[in-house]
Amino acid sequence: QLDHTSRKKAANEVKSRLRRLQDIEEEVEKTEARIEHTEKDINSYGRDYEKLLELYEQKKALQNKLDDLLKEWADLDAIQQVD
Repeated sequence: QLDHTSRKKAANEVKSRLRRLQDIEEEVEKTEARIEHTEKDINSYGRDYEKLLELYEQKKALQNKLDDLLKEWADLDAIQQVD
């Protein structure tokens, strides 16, 4: 049986994970919006190869960030399901 301190610590860990899950969801939404905006910019810069290269690099970085966020979200969600 868990003592009061252990229960409180466990509850705080759950709350912390839930807050992080919410933060990740917000970051995912923002990152997806930035990717969409970058894609629109790519379509509008037709022949400006330097700008297109910059935008493709930006999109790649945003996609990597999104992938990392989604992995972290999945990992935290799996932990929450166990608790």
